[in-house]
This record gives sequence, C-alpha cells and structure tokens, in this order.
Amino acid sequence: MCDFIPKKILKNIAENDPNPNRRSAYKNIITDKKEEEFRVKRKRISQNLLKGVEPTDIDRAHTESLFVYDNHSLWDYSKDRLWEQFVQQHEHDLTKIPRRVFTRDMDKVYDMFHDVLNRESFDNKNAIVNVYLRYGVNYPNAFWDGEVLAFGAGDHYYFNDFSKIFDVVGHEYSHAITQYESNLQYENMSGALNEHVSDVLGVCAYQRKYNLAVDKTEWLIGKGIFTKKVNGKALRSFKDEVAYDDPVVGKDDQPKFMKDYQQLPNTEDGDWGGVHTNSGIPNHAFYLFNTKLGGRTWLNKSLGIWYNTILKSNGLGPNATFVEFANKTMEIADRLDNSTTTKLAQAWQEVGVL
Repeated sequence: MCDFIPKKILKNIAENDPNPNRRSAYKNIITDKKEEEFRVKRKRISQNLLKGVEPTDIDRAHTESLFVYDNHSLWDYSKDRLWEQFVQQHEHDLTKIPRRVFTRDMDKVYDMFHDVLNRESFDNKNAIVNVYLRYGVNYPNAFWDGEVLAFGAGDHYYFNDFSKIFDVVGHEYSHAITQYESNLQYENMSGALNEHVSDVLGVCAYQRKYNLAVDKTEWLIGKGIFTKKVNGKALRSFKDEVAYDDPVVGKDDQPKFMKDYQQLPNTEDGDWGGVHTNSGIPNHAFYLFNTKLGGRTWLNKSLGIWYNTILKSNGLGPNATFVEFANKTMEIADRLDNSTTTKLAQAWQEVGVL
C-alpha cells in the first residue's frame, strides 16, 4: 500500500503527543491489521502485473469514469453513498464539469495525463477510477491500495483533510500509473523511485492547475496537510530545505544528495528501505533540472521525460536503481529533445547519482 504519510510520523505522534487519548488513537492506527491486509493485496496485484496478469473488470470505452464515494468514516469500503459519478466522453463533451470540488480536482489530475500525455486512465485502458472519501475515523492518511484510492479526513489536530490537498490527489493517482507501467517495487531504491515519481507527477499536476512556471512555484508536496499546530510548511520539499521540524511530528530527514543516502532496513519500521526518505534525492534532481530549463514543467519536456521513463514499453525494470533510472531519463531526453540532455546530466551529477 502506498501511504502518503510515512508510518514514522504517525509513530512519532503516538510516542510524543502529550495527550494520552491522541497517543492511544495513533497507536491503534499504526497497529491496525487492515493496513497489512492492504499491503498484502497490493503485493499480490503487483506480482500479477509482473507476470502479465491484469484485472478483467475494466471499462474499455473511450470514456473518463470517476466514481467518488463517501465512506461514512468506515474502515471497510462502502458504496452506500455515491458522492458523485462523473462520466465524460473526452472527444464529445469537454464542457461537462463535475459538481463537487473533490471530483473537479480528480478530473483535473486525470485530464493532465489525458490532455498532456495522451493517457486513458491509470491503466491506459480506460479503467474506472474508484475513490473513497472520509475513509476511516479521522484517518490521517491517503493511499492507493492497488485498485482504489482512499482519503482520510485527518484528525484536524495535526492533519487536515487529505482529499482537499490537490497534489496529494495527484500523488496517489500517480502511484496507480506507476503500478501499471514500470511497476517499481515498493522497497529500497525502486520504492524510493516509486515515491519520487508520484511526487513529480503530483507537483506537475499542481503547477499545471495553477499555471505556475518553475520559478514561481514553491516546489512543495503536501502543503496544507499539516494544521497550524505543526511547525512545518509541507510534508516534502524538492528544494534543499527542511519541510517540517516539529517536537511531536518529528523532523524532515530527506537527503538531497547521494552522499547522504540512508541505508534503512527493508521492514515496516524502516519504511521499506526508506522509500519516503531517499526519494528526496531524485526529487532534488528534478528540481535542479527544471531550474536549468525554466518555463513550465508540462511544456519544457521535463514532465514528458519522467513520464516516458516509467512506461513499460521503454524498459525500466521494476527493481530499478537510481543510476538506472537516471540513465533511462537521459535516453528518453535524447529521444524527445536532445537540447535538454546536457542540463539533465548536470542535475543528476549535482545530486551525485551520475
């Protein structure tokens, strides 16, 4: 399961919060068996994709289909209340707009991939996107479980509603795309690349929504996810800076250079080899590349290079290392626009990957 908030932050709260009731609530969240069920499920789906086995319940029509459910704060998925169903024939009814704010955001994420990258849903075969809002009781997270998206409403003490942070929506949807393409395995370097790709695609979706040039954006992921009680401006930053530093939540420990790569155990406590930690290195490379390019990420070829890098057809392996990923981006850059290759090489060299 691809959680937005790494478990180490939830554990920090469970240990450091001065309120015993909140400590207890967070301990229950981090020991909940359902998360393990989701992780086993996602692993099974991922392994099936490696074998070439795909789900069969896919809408093959040329249609965008978003089904958004209000999950009633339940821990199991509930389809009792359909929040909004949005179906759009992209070639015929482009003036159609979702009613709900969340569905409009989900539609904008979907449309970035469709309009800019010519992608039809997360599997590129028009799969229906099923989303569950208000998942769990004040659940402080969001995730892609291998088949559906779920967003908690947050505890409103440390975390705001995850469904209302646009780049969180883009980040989680992007996990689904990676799964159906290179299927980067969620551990060690490949897992950090999996998180990195979602951060990149999420920040590009955010920048496109607000029409931001690379020098006019803050390069943050999860801005607004923390309440004002937390000393932090976001969960992660692409820049060489600390995104949060709080006595209860903890301190952002993402490295930005290979010399600081953290060798963490491939366990739940070790964040599966530091997938949410070491992703800071390729994130910073993407940022440096864009500072050299200028312009807008969806127009200056950087988004296209990263997206094409993860495509199954371009041969990136599911257990790719940072070096393999960087070399693949170079190969794609040469193919798409070789005027960007030197700047891309410089970015990877500056963070110490190449």
